Amino acid sequence: MILRYEHGKLVEQRTYREALHLEADVSPVISVVGAGGKTTTIRRLAQEYADAGWKVAVTTTTHMQIETRSCFLLDESMEQLQKIMEQERQVWFGVPAPIKKTDNVKKMQAVSEDFFRQVLELRIPILLEADGSRRLPCKAPGDREPVLRKETTDVFAVYGLDAVGKSIQESCFRPEKTAEILQKKQSDLLCAEDIAVLATNVRGGRKDVLKNQRYQIVLNKADCRERVKIAEQICKKIVERECLDIIVTSQTSEGVRA
Repeated sequence: MILRYEHGKLVEQRTYREALHLEADVSPVISVVGAGGKTTTIRRLAQEYADAGWKVAVTTTTHMQIETRSCFLLDESMEQLQKIMEQERQVWFGVPAPIKKTDNVKKMQAVSEDFFRQVLELRIPILLEADGSRRLPCKAPGDREPVLRKETTDVFAVYGLDAVGKSIQESCFRPEKTAEILQKKQSDLLCAEDIAVLATNVRGGRKDVLKNQRYQIVLNKADCRERVKIAEQICKKIVERECLDIIVTSQTSEGVRA
């Protein structure tokens, strides 16, 4: 399910590319920040590009989990990258990160500047995971977050709707930063207004976003009617503050229609 907030209503969309105004862009550089579904959003968008016959590249400016899929490349080899793109239409690339995890999750990190520039020269869509959240549904960025490349054309800030109704401490990565922005205690519960504040705040989702970079908000995990209603409340609160593009998505294959 993909919905876009238009003229006070949630309107169903066919694709992420349609909902996020990407259909006319030949080679956008898209940085995805926030929490509650960054990788899922990137995965679905990459698959859309591939299904439509486009070649697309995915990487990170921080760290990203390595998956056992044939489209992953963990070497700075342009020859291998182009080979994978010919076969899969999409390539997820990086270099192994020297991080030891107790759950044995392996991560990759950003490639060298030289190799990234070679990928840029291919003039294809590039999707970047530019933030960390430790799988929590909400966050406020730290002092060195997000890591947005200057070539970024679009920034998508993701928030998980399952954060609403839970405490800041329970649901947020960097809860102390979140509480500071919201002027709340870490034990306080998050409400729709709080997500709107975080999404529009220059110390929240908009941190380090430049004027020439298109900023959009993704409210994810609208997996039941109650969450769709919460998403609509958040949308209304956001547009009261600023006229921004917002989409609402579901983690499930079908989702719940508004």
